Amino acid sequence: MIGLGVAASFLSILAASPGESTPTMKQRDDVRKACMADVMRLCAREASARDRQGVRTCLKANFSKTSQACQTTLRNAAGERETQGSSSRPRSSDRSNTPEPKP
Repeated sequence: MIGLGVAASFLSILAASPGESTPTMKQRDDVRKACMADVMRLCAREASARDRQGVRTCLKANFSKTSQACQTTLRNAAGERETQGSSSRPRSSDRSNTPEPKP
């Protein structure tokens, strides 16, 4: 079923890069509900191939063509992840410029 493959693709859309917080089930569900029609309309080839990275790239490239609900949900999910991740991840300004001693 294409819908399940597309739903799995949203996991990679929300998890932008390693080290960032993992999306919650609520975030995944919200994005799936808000963006499923847009993915099927704009990225059908990638969705049918279950190409998660392709769906992510396609959605990014076509972000302005997605529905307002999809755009808002993606922005909210990204903002929530950034807030969650920033408290557990040191900022570059928090890191010492002194190199670690070699063993």
